[in-house]
Amino acid sequence: MPELPEVELARRDLAEWLLGQRVHLHLRDPDLLQADLAALSGEQLAEVARRGKFLLLHFASGARLVLHFRMTGKLQLTTPEDDATIERRTRLLLEGERAAVRFVDVRRLGQAWLLGPPTEAGRGGVAEAGVLARLGPEPWPEPLSGAALRQRLGTTRRAIKVALLDQEVVAGVGNIIAAESLWLAGVSPRRSSAALSEEALGRLGEAIVEVCSRVLAAEEAVDGPIDYISQSGMDGTTEYFMIYGREGEPCRRCGAAIERFKQSGRSTWWCPPCQQE
Repeated sequence: MPELPEVELARRDLAEWLLGQRVHLHLRDPDLLQADLAALSGEQLAEVARRGKFLLLHFASGARLVLHFRMTGKLQLTTPEDDATIERRTRLLLEGERAAVRFVDVRRLGQAWLLGPPTEAGRGGVAEAGVLARLGPEPWPEPLSGAALRQRLGTTRRAIKVALLDQEVVAGVGNIIAAESLWLAGVSPRRSSAALSEEALGRLGEAIVEVCSRVLAAEEAVDGPIDYISQSGMDGTTEYFMIYGREGEPCRRCGAAIERFKQSGRSTWWCPPCQQE
C-alpha cells in the first residue's frame, strides 16, 4: 500500500501536472465515488495537499476531492501510448488544459470523497470526511518529539510496531516505514508502547523523518510512474531499505541475521541484537 512518501510524491506530481488549470473530471467507475461531479467539473485546481495517506484536491469554489489509494491506486499522466488495459483500469480521469491524469487502480480498492468548502470547525477542512477527522499528527517533515509520541500512544500496551500502524496515532506510517524506523532507532518492534521512554520515542520520531526523506529522495529519482511495493513480493525497488524484505541477510549495522515474524497479520523484519530498547 502507498505510504506517506509515495502519497507525497503523488501530490507533487499532480501539482506539477494540473495545478492552476481548469480540470474536467470524468468518473469511469461509479463505485469509486458516490457523488455527482458535474458541478465541479471545469473548475480551477487551486491546491493539492496531503494528509497522511490521503490526497486532497482543493478547487477554486472551495470544494475538495479526497483520494485514498489503498493497495494499488496510483496517478498516471496520460500518453499517446496508453492502451485498452490502462483504460479499463482507469477509475477517474482528470483532464486539464495542458495535461490529463488517470487514477488507475488494478484491484479497485481505492476510495474517493467529495467535500464542500472547509468550515471553521473543520480543523482546516478535513473533519467532514469521517476517517480524516481521526487522523493523528503528521510525522514528517518535522519530527514528533518523544513527549508528543507519548501523548499519542497514551498508556496502550500494544507492541510499538502495531501502534505505529494505527493512523489515529500517527498519520501516514505503514508497514515499511514502521519497520525501517524501528531498526534505525534501535527499538524492538515487540516492545510495549507504554514501556518505552520518551528518549527512545524521540529517537523513533527522528528515525521516521530520516526514513521518509530517504525513500522520497530514492523514489523521486525514478523515471516514470511510482512503482509501489507489491503485497506478493519484492520488485527490485528495495535497495534503499535497510531491513524491510531482507530476511536472512546480514544486518548492515551489526552483521547478525535479519529475522522476520508476524504481528497482527503483517510481516515484521528486525535485528534482535540491534533492537533491544
